[in-house]
Amino acid sequence: MRATVSKATAVNERVTVYATSTSNHVQLIAKDAETVAGAIEDVVKR
Repeated sequence: MRATVSKATAVNERVTVYATSTSNHVQLIAKDAETVAGAIEDVVKR
């Protein structure tokens, strides 16, 4: 996963990493809603 993210951020300036989470992609919204909300807020501010 990290290698894929590194490639994506290298080739597209609109792709960024806001935070890492211990939750997997299926659990992320339910278990880490604060991180998701923070990431959305960060995108809106850009």
